[in-house]
Amino acid sequence: MPAIDAAATIDAVSGPIGITRLLDTAPRTATAWEWTLIRRPPGSTAKLSSSSVENPTFTPDAADLFVFRLKTSTSGGARISTRVRFRVSTISPEGSDALNADPLTSLTSTGNHGAEITGLGPDLRSSLKLDDFFRISHP
Repeated sequence: MPAIDAAATIDAVSGPIGITRLLDTAPRTATAWEWTLIRRPPGSTAKLSSSSVENPTFTPDAADLFVFRLKTSTSGGARISTRVRFRVSTISPEGSDALNADPLTSLTSTGNHGAEITGLGPDLRSSLKLDDFFRISHP
């Protein structure tokens, strides 16, 4: 039986609530697809646009982690199952109206190269804590 190397992909590994995401396969060697949303945040009612197409969409509706499983097969009978994850971020995409309209209200050092950012906008609901893995720079 020939091997299949198709893997589940997504157009971004994280993003805000309400932005439609595109799932896909790479490379495109399969002839049949079975997508399943196997983990979603409590309270989420998000659904795939289709479970049997190569590249369905979904729109995240709650903060936390979404996990999708893709089972693919070829006309020769080869099969594979892969997973892809998407995490909802709490910051809007760059240039969005929500980020531009709402000012940063405070930036506080937490020591050891950390910081806490507090904002007023709907996507900075309370605060964002940063650690050594992030850097904030000003032009």
